[in-house]
Amino acid sequence: MKIPQEACLLVIGGESTAMSIILRQFLYEGLRTGEPGIYVAIDEIPQRVRDAMKGLGWDLAPHEGKTFEFVDCHTGWLRHLGIERLLEKENFVVSDPWSVDEIYETIVNAQRKVGRGRIVFDSISGILTRASIEAGLEPPLCTIMDRNYRQLAVGVVHVWADSKVGTSRVLAVDPTVVSEDIIHFLESQANIVIRLIMAEKLGKLARQLRLERWERRRGRPTPIQMTKWAYFEITDRGIAILG
Repeated sequence: MKIPQEACLLVIGGESTAMSIILRQFLYEGLRTGEPGIYVAIDEIPQRVRDAMKGLGWDLAPHEGKTFEFVDCHTGWLRHLGIERLLEKENFVVSDPWSVDEIYETIVNAQRKVGRGRIVFDSISGILTRASIEAGLEPPLCTIMDRNYRQLAVGVVHVWADSKVGTSRVLAVDPTVVSEDIIHFLESQANIVIRLIMAEKLGKLARQLRLERWERRRGRPTPIQMTKWAYFEITDRGIAILG
């Protein structure tokens, strides 16, 4: 299924649903066809993403510094939490994890180098989970959280929803660690919504997905819609829908 230009895509899924694989496949398919890409690493250090993608046969090395760059937001979080360790130095690093302006400016700077294309925001679940830990809350998150974290999360969402930062943007969120009102807010900003779950099939757990919204532009629905759950599997080429 071809993602339309200027798409704002939201992927909702919990642990083991292959959410990260879908994001990375979306990125690599663009690179493979000559479309520039940026990966905004919020929840993981870039090197882990590189290794995971290479394990699936999606080697970023030929594209890095040319049509692809990481924007590393995760290292700033580690330093904020007092964790200092040897990390690969990326070309584009957000030093202040609280600054939405710096995140935006760093994405724009990376875009000036590689060109305007697909952008992946790996997840905002980590930001919201940190808020719950520091506030002593248990998931799913209370809707009243630390004001700084909430402003940061909303700011990142606004960057994701801004068509100026990329031709297509995708953001992931784990519904097991955020509240329904946050999910509804994210859905209101997206024109494409994909939900992933684990369901029982023949006595075993299997992955399913459903396309919950598909609009060429926000507010303009099209006939392309998957109202029923479909089973899928992970192959050496990414995810494949089962008949």
